[in-house]
Amino acid sequence: MVLHTLLEARGGAARVADILAGELGRAGLSVERTFEVAETKNGEAALAADGGRPRLLALARDGAIIHLHGSARWPELLAELAAAAHGRVVLTLHDAFLSTGGCAYPLDCPELAAGCAACPRDYPAAAARRQALAEALQALGPRLVSPSRWLKNLFAAALPGVYVSVVPNGVPWPEVRPDKAAARAAMGLAPGARPVLFAAHGGEGAAYKAGGSWEALFAAVKARVPAAVGFFVGGREQGRAGDVVRLPYLDQASLGRLLAAADALAYPTLADNHPLLILEAMAMGTPAVAYAVGGVPEQIEDGRTGRLVAPGDTAGFVAAVAGLAEHPASAARLGAAAWQRGRTRFAAGRMAADYLKIYESLDRSE
Repeated sequence: MVLHTLLEARGGAARVADILAGELGRAGLSVERTFEVAETKNGEAALAADGGRPRLLALARDGAIIHLHGSARWPELLAELAAAAHGRVVLTLHDAFLSTGGCAYPLDCPELAAGCAACPRDYPAAAARRQALAEALQALGPRLVSPSRWLKNLFAAALPGVYVSVVPNGVPWPEVRPDKAAARAAMGLAPGARPVLFAAHGGEGAAYKAGGSWEALFAAVKARVPAAVGFFVGGREQGRAGDVVRLPYLDQASLGRLLAAADALAYPTLADNHPLLILEAMAMGTPAVAYAVGGVPEQIEDGRTGRLVAPGDTAGFVAAVAGLAEHPASAARLGAAAWQRGRTRFAAGRMAADYLKIYESLDRSE
């Protein structure tokens, strides 16, 4: 079978595909990864020599199950697969892009219900693009999967009659909850420091993740908790200014160590499907604070495994993050509950098992 993404390695869709490829390989399946944009270690990206598509289409014609996670040319790719894949296509929806006129998240846009006829974000030919995507999806008839019920419902409203399965994302889960004190010592943090992590692909330039607000949010937390140390991860900068440490995109092991050391993950996302970063924080025993948007409430139980804040309530967000940093025992309690709850609900093995059932259903339907 084939797992296809837009980016080779970075971003949530590629990460899910890589996790799934590893789990399926351990289950004895032969798995190939294809992608359209190759990446280098310094973060540069370039379109792969052939966009990954000739190999993908050849495998589809040979009868392989094709599992799509992303593309830069959705209408063309869906049309090509409609002629080659013999109905053996799974498509995981990592955002709302395939149901809109061009945006990854509509953010309650009133034009969504009107077919994107007058796009307020000025996406060119938004209504025509949306119609073309709908027709391409109908022609191919892939098995659609959403990691969240929220996106499933949004997609169903945009394309009535289209069925979408729900398979929550999963990440590798350690057998033992990481030791926070040991993680901090390994990083050289002072025992009394209260580390708070902000992270996103793109760092402070990540619009949907409210990256532009991180500095102000942390300053407000710092005013309440003088021992707070902020880590801003995912951008291009590296260095320290006062108690703010900026780090570029980190490999998974480095990010895991930082998550394990933090008192809290501060995740002020404005729109999200089923973010892996929240699950990765839970796997490291660290509670997340996030706005209750998209599929995030399907991950966090407010006051039990983390903190949910009403969208737009900046003061409430700051208070929730500061509360965890100021009271590490409370943060540890929520983190322990998050780790325990996620062991079955959000582990990579569970995600792979759910997808295996979907792949098997494709074989039975032939």
